[in-house]
Amino acid sequence: MENNTPPSVDDSGLNRDTVLDSSKTSNVMTLEPYFPTLSDTDTRSRIRRTGKGNSGKIEITPGKFEPNNYAKFLILEMREGQQMRDLDMFSVNREIKMKCSIEPKISYMNDGSLLVEVASPDDSTKVQNISSLHGQEIDCLYNKRLNQVKGVIRSTELLGYSEEKIQMELKDQGVVDVKQMKKNIGGVLTPLPTYVLTFDLLKLPNMIMAAWLRLNVRPYIPSCRRCFYCQKFGHVIGTCRRKIKGENAVCENCGLEAHGECSNSPHCINCGEDHPASSKKCDKFTFEKEVQILRAKEHLSFKEARQ
Repeated sequence: MENNTPPSVDDSGLNRDTVLDSSKTSNVMTLEPYFPTLSDTDTRSRIRRTGKGNSGKIEITPGKFEPNNYAKFLILEMREGQQMRDLDMFSVNREIKMKCSIEPKISYMNDGSLLVEVASPDDSTKVQNISSLHGQEIDCLYNKRLNQVKGVIRSTELLGYSEEKIQMELKDQGVVDVKQMKKNIGGVLTPLPTYVLTFDLLKLPNMIMAAWLRLNVRPYIPSCRRCFYCQKFGHVIGTCRRKIKGENAVCENCGLEAHGECSNSPHCINCGEDHPASSKKCDKFTFEKEVQILRAKEHLSFKEARQ
């Protein structure tokens, strides 16, 4: 049975938890369009068989391609440091909905701006043209992270090619960035036949064509972020509030203030159990890993995935 579990890879590209098998590539192409453009909204035919077995009649039913590369997620923010939270949300809600043919999803972001998720390219254009709400000037920004997806491919045949060459050859399939993963082997960073591709698409394709190679694409699942200063999950040392406040670092092993090499009994500062904060048996680690998987699969923010 083929393992459909998404690979887990590190943001830095130095480590990976799952070894991918390049032999498990499919030789069957799906009828689902992978990279439709905005012009692909024309009616197409869908085939549905009625009756039992092969004796059923073929019925042609109309349908439409779903666009996969438009600005679905947009951010509305006020100018000069003001926040959207200061405006009448009922009035703002009505004004945005009046611009759209299909009701959009609207929510506040942590910085006070508004995240607007539209349902069509036409509505995206209309929202991008909004210059004021409730009598106040605003800016509409493109949310690159939410409008792009990342996937992982594996191919030994690509080892002799640079990241720039691969990206250039795959750009017509929506690839805008390529990162080859590396592993520390004997103190030397060794390139691996595993590549993280960034697609300027809303939905991850199941496969791509590299020349005549048909390569499976699997979701990119970043490793859980754990701060090496405070040992908490969800951020890195560069944004650690404990470090910014000038407080002492926390020992990874016992959870007390950092004191160099530790011989104390293990105690996790995250879950309180008898193991180091770095243990993969930690319930908190398991939860954060599930958050990362859900976030990647469902295209959610950290806040939404944790909820």
